[in-house]
Amino acid sequence: MASNYQKAYDKSYSTHKEDIVLDLSFAGMLFTLIMFIILIFFEVIFTITPSDVLDSLSETWFAASVTNTILLS
Repeated sequence: MASNYQKAYDKSYSTHKEDIVLDLSFAGMLFTLIMFIILIFFEVIFTITPSDVLDSLSETWFAASVTNTILLS
């Protein structure tokens, strides 16, 4: 009887853990999108040069990909 309970608990925990990883991954993508919108806003307001924008985008993309890799591992 205890083994059935343990199996159910393990299954519940692993499913819950996957949900947390998906939520954090979604939060990372949402954060990246918000940063992208803020970056475009500042580009329009302060006329940042395109090279600065590309540098910032590459840094943001790198940070997001590293975060997702860490979360999914």
